[in-house]
Amino acid sequence: VEAIKDFHRLSFRVWQLDEAIKGDRAGRLAGVKELVGFYKARQEKLMVIERMVDAGEIPMRVVHNDTKIDNLLFRGEKACAVIDLDTVGPGILYYDFGDSIRTISNTAAEDEKDLDKVEFNAIAFREFARGYLSKVKSITTPGEAGYYYLAPVLMTFIMGIRFLADYLNGDVYYKTHYPDHNLVRSRVQRRLIEGMEKQENYMKEV
Repeated sequence: VEAIKDFHRLSFRVWQLDEAIKGDRAGRLAGVKELVGFYKARQEKLMVIERMVDAGEIPMRVVHNDTKIDNLLFRGEKACAVIDLDTVGPGILYYDFGDSIRTISNTAAEDEKDLDKVEFNAIAFREFARGYLSKVKSITTPGEAGYYYLAPVLMTFIMGIRFLADYLNGDVYYKTHYPDHNLVRSRVQRRLIEGMEKQENYMKEV
């Protein structure tokens, strides 16, 4: 069962952003056109994954869909349970892999205002990738194998445009604590994407 329809479907999230841009309900578009341009310039490259899914080259599986370290319970240093199972349902391995990297490789908070503190931790990526891929390599298909490096960019992009769309809509979805909170969040995701892009060749090697 699909818990939340099109939760990580890129074309749906792009449509939401496009609608937010057209509506400009909060009158904020003029101040974020450069940020909008950043995301729009990258959406076509990332659509390759969705096309491969639709063509059956990347198989749908049962995945968690909200993978982050906060959703693991630990006993000492050993993970003993996965929690927040309300999002479990159909998806692709990239969703879990990419979102995990998005959250653990950020050297700062998701809403850090000082972007100089936000970097992509390539070592965290490497170590998580080694662990995760060692467990799924026996089921990974040839179609999947070549694009794991792009999965963190995809998931970071999706979150970035979701924050941006909500900002343009007047902060109606995510809980915010100050007027530009969603904008700050989107800028952090952008900074992470930039860091990933600089490390793309390394990520491919890993």
